[in-house]
Amino acid sequence: MGVIVGNKMNGKEVSEVLKTLKAKGIQAEVISDKLGKPMASDGTELEVMHTFLTASSVLFDAIYVAGGSTDPKFKKNALHFMNEAYAHYKPIGATHEGATLLKEADIIDAPGVVSSDNLNDFSETFAKAIAAHRHWDRQLI
Repeated sequence: MGVIVGNKMNGKEVSEVLKTLKAKGIQAEVISDKLGKPMASDGTELEVMHTFLTASSVLFDAIYVAGGSTDPKFKKNALHFMNEAYAHYKPIGATHEGATLLKEADIIDAPGVVSSDNLNDFSETFAKAIAAHRHWDRQLI
């Protein structure tokens, strides 16, 4: 699973989601606009393994959009990444800040797209969407 994060992400939230998904056997690789360790709003750091330039959504079984950046270039790249995953019928999940990107992409209520502010509900529902692998009943725009 690919995780899209930017500087000022909600580190506690992202860490909690990743911990819950890892307990279910779902491994995560962090994607951002540059390599390194983006600093979350609470001081949490995650190691970025891929950039938007060096990875494609087709390399991941699912995408978790954590958000965390107001930079227009980050936003443009994140939207492109999400739309590409959506077109390949892959599960996409988002919480809080990431959900605003889902709304902007106009894919928030599509099959296999999971969004919630309740982290426990989100992790459970998103894990089920990932287990389904592809969501063929999705309408492509």
